[in-house]
Amino acid sequence: MCIRDRPTIRSALGTFQSDFENNPGRLNVHDAHGFRTIVDYAHNVAGLEALGEVIEGLRHRYRRTIGVISVPGDRRDEDVLAMAAISARLFDELVVREDPVTRGRPRGELLGLLQRGAEESGLLRGTVRAVAGEPEANSIGLGLAGPGDLLVLTPSDVAGCWRQVTHFRPATAEALGAETPAVHAGQGA
Repeated sequence: MCIRDRPTIRSALGTFQSDFENNPGRLNVHDAHGFRTIVDYAHNVAGLEALGEVIEGLRHRYRRTIGVISVPGDRRDEDVLAMAAISARLFDELVVREDPVTRGRPRGELLGLLQRGAEESGLLRGTVRAVAGEPEANSIGLGLAGPGDLLVLTPSDVAGCWRQVTHFRPATAEALGAETPAVHAGQGA
């Protein structure tokens, strides 16, 4: 590196943001709908562990953490179960999904492993939902999230997921005939 390049590098690093426009699928944050959404392409153990450090640092600010995760089908069973165990530690509610391209696994096998692994790692039955498709899983995650929650989506189709997040319109409590969940004092984005 040439010394005269340092100001250019400093300037570039000083203005870089990990938003969808500059770094799609890498810790993209969307604050709307009364909850915070993080979109990150964490599809392996190392990626989810790194994302988990961020989630654990933020957890105290939020009422609940909700995750929508998947693993490519060509991963080893032990890696799939490790992803489920990490997810059980990070999330209060979890949606596991399977891509249309199962990479050699029979349809449903990955969903079963993820769900079993999360429940065996401590998530209660009923807080883990298995969904076949990504848009459907994202919709369920978005629908579960409410005021004061943190929603984490780990998409394969980053652009499609981001569109879902930015175009999402939550159902109003009045339309559902229910009360809006209370947000704990001091929590939120």
